[in-house]
Amino acid sequence: MPAKPSGLTWLLLALLAAAMGGMAWWAAAPETREGFVVAALAAGALCAWLWKRGDVPMHLVIGFALILRLAVFWLPPGLSDDAYRYVWDGLVQAEGYNPYLHTPDSPELEALHDEPVYDELNSSGVYTVYPPVSQLVFRIGAVFYQQGWEVSWFVIKGLLTLFEFGAVLVLSRMLRPRQLLLYAWNPAVVLAGAGQGHGEAAMVLFLALTLFALKNKRGVWASVWLACAGGVKLYPFLLFPFLWRRFGWKSIAAGLGMTILPALPFLHPEGIGKMISSLDLYVRLFEFNSGFYYGIKHFLILLTGMDLSKLLGPALAALYLAGLAMLYAQRPESAGKGWKIWSESAGAGRETSPESAGTNWKTWLIRRYFLPEDGDLRRLFVWATGGFLVFATTVHPWYLLGVLVLAAPAERPSWHWYWLSVCALGTYLLYTGGPYWIWVWTGWGGWTVLAACRYRRALVDLLLRVRAARKAALLARFLEKNRSVLDVGAAEGYVGSELANRLGAQVQLVDILDRNRTALPMDVYEGRRLPYASGAFDASLLVFVLHHAESADELLRETLRVSRRVVILESTYASKWELALLRKLDRLANHLRSERAMRKQAVGVDAIAREAGEGRLRFRTHAEWLDFFQEAGTDVVYAQRTWRCVDRQSLFVVEGGEGAGSASRGAPSNKKRVSGSAGCSSSAPSGR
Repeated sequence: MPAKPSGLTWLLLALLAAAMGGMAWWAAAPETREGFVVAALAAGALCAWLWKRGDVPMHLVIGFALILRLAVFWLPPGLSDDAYRYVWDGLVQAEGYNPYLHTPDSPELEALHDEPVYDELNSSGVYTVYPPVSQLVFRIGAVFYQQGWEVSWFVIKGLLTLFEFGAVLVLSRMLRPRQLLLYAWNPAVVLAGAGQGHGEAAMVLFLALTLFALKNKRGVWASVWLACAGGVKLYPFLLFPFLWRRFGWKSIAAGLGMTILPALPFLHPEGIGKMISSLDLYVRLFEFNSGFYYGIKHFLILLTGMDLSKLLGPALAALYLAGLAMLYAQRPESAGKGWKIWSESAGAGRETSPESAGTNWKTWLIRRYFLPEDGDLRRLFVWATGGFLVFATTVHPWYLLGVLVLAAPAERPSWHWYWLSVCALGTYLLYTGGPYWIWVWTGWGGWTVLAACRYRRALVDLLLRVRAARKAALLARFLEKNRSVLDVGAAEGYVGSELANRLGAQVQLVDILDRNRTALPMDVYEGRRLPYASGAFDASLLVFVLHHAESADELLRETLRVSRRVVILESTYASKWELALLRKLDRLANHLRSERAMRKQAVGVDAIAREAGEGRLRFRTHAEWLDFFQEAGTDVVYAQRTWRCVDRQSLFVVEGGEGAGSASRGAPSNKKRVSGSAGCSSSAPSGR
């Protein structure tokens, strides 16, 4: 339970109310639009500050959310033209016409062209793109059209505001006050719903109800509410395959029925085709506040001197759909383990076929395709919806409501989406001649930085997998197929996993800390004597490990004791500035990969280093490594220099000479554990 609000909290609440009121006041007139943006930014900052304090109780969050919405409800539709199309579509229905079959300027609707709302339409030659549930709301507003189009508009906005506030109430049943606060008081949410009455205000209620049904494991109701959300805006229909993976066809059938029901009054053979033609036109020609699209567009202009935007929109749509198809086939694992194909992440059940699964086909299909947890499903919703916005050519501020409501239940706030939603309010200045691009780049630039921070583990994990594949390809040339391999300092185990797949090798991982993210066996040792019998393996790997070892020669001899061959990959340098850069990059890479584990590891290694009076990182040049191997009494059977991006690398293949690993000759090829020995101090943290 949050503490009782302090005096500072009440002061911040008063300032937030003033900022929201000023935002609405200045938004009403184009000449004061700059003040509107300043007030909106202040409101966003105050909301984040109040979240940080965390002493606002739930009843105050809900009550203040209602006050904020009432404070902006009086606003006229001055920030966008959508309101006029809402009223027009409702009027067309009231006159007995199907809004999907006629553009506003069509001859069939000529009798309505004298209506004041017609002159305000911005796309009179385009068929409507608003789905059936939205059309039903517009039709209710048309009942009051005789009192003036403004009355009809406020009726529609009132309904949408009730829908959006309903989402706040539904979320309050699932979230803590701090979680709800960032959504309920977000100035972009308040303005888009109660202030300007965009259709997304109704959609968020149905998305919130979908999440509530998922929390209570009600697949049928989740399907119904998701269908209603798709009836307001089309893109929630893209989430249905995830529901199928969680609940199966029986639950999805209810959603399909709810999809058809509100569409019955509008069904016509030509309606769908005309709606799709408008969506295609929208993707090809419209653009607004889309960071990814703008970035690629301007890059192509610099590269080719041509504006390829008409081709770029459909290309990005196709790219998004391809990525979505891949997302349908994936599932998240537990925290910190990233995203993997199900066949690679099932732990002990890594089978990819019914035969290898050792069970019947029905059990295999369930394990292969169905998601076990509803929390996983919500995260998939966020990724799919967020991807839709990233690849879109147009991202108006109100478009962000969907991802904001889906991300609200996350344990950690989705600051990247919050930042973008607040900064997007600055893009309204485009219509009054104010600064526009600064808000596009600030919004999406901040989004990129904050998203990278939030998904750092997943991004680093992806990079590690890519690098592991490259390393494995380099090392595989010096390893025989179907042999035993020991990966010393294995870290996450990705290199060993790649080699196991490529060569059919029996790979054993060993390190001083267990950070294994693969299904390979992992042993933890104390950093001195490897817990294996002499000659237990055909080969060993030391991939970016020796430069971390306090006694590299001891570690090398110990590795040669348990295997006849050691394949070594090391970073090297050729100048002092390269060495300085290498040290900084190594520490940065290890910090990004595993903060707590590497800090714990570093503390132990630094303690040993202080006792020995030596530095922690011992990088060498290519020639110095050759001298090191010679002094260690090993035979270097292969040496190769490479250059990768910002650092030099050297690959060595060494075998035991007269003074190294002699015990390995003639030793039995088993993996029997042996007790550790204090006579060897080669504490070797992984440095992949």
